[in-house]
Amino acid sequence: MHDAVEAAAKSLSVKPGAMMPLLRFALSGQSRGPGVTTIAHLIGREKTISRIQRALVEVLGV
Repeated sequence: MHDAVEAAAKSLSVKPGAMMPLLRFALSGQSRGPGVTTIAHLIGREKTISRIQRALVEVLGV
């Protein structure tokens, strides 16, 4: 997860820390709480991917 965030941030020319609150919200529905990698580990790969995809659709229409 960490490597994916780093790569995405680099490709978007933003700092990885700028993406963390958005990812946390996409994964947990909360603006505060455990780290993104912790949440992803707890909910598993499939739910993590599903929740990120759902957030992209709802927010960006992607």
